[in-house]
Amino acid sequence: MAPLPRWNAAYSVGVQAFDNAHQTLVERANALIEAVSSQQAQEPTRDIMDDLIECAVEHFEEEERMLRSLDWPGLPEHLHAHSHLLRTILKFKADLRYGRLSCEEAADFITDWVLAHILDEDMRYRDYLDARGVH
Repeated sequence: MAPLPRWNAAYSVGVQAFDNAHQTLVERANALIEAVSSQQAQEPTRDIMDDLIECAVEHFEEEERMLRSLDWPGLPEHLHAHSHLLRTILKFKADLRYGRLSCEEAADFITDWVLAHILDEDMRYRDYLDARGVH
């Protein structure tokens, strides 16, 4: 199994509210990985997954609002990335629910999703927001 993701300064996008949300997503991802790995009952695992999805949706909405208000030129691509990610997460949730994923696959997916999205997608707006004094 992949090691659990841990928050560190390299993941900071320079906006405290977004960094806080990202830290929460990492924590929820870790809780889900631990639940799947320990083979917790389906209901608690589903609850953790639902909480992770809810946190992601709330964060995406907040992020999109700010980026829209600042006319970030990369917003269309970012919206597409969020949409694709949510579809992928919902498929993952169904696969998890019906036992079509191993613990290792679940841990790898969640780790890759949380960290890759922050490092690949969210870092793209960092300099733009910093230049506008958004912290």
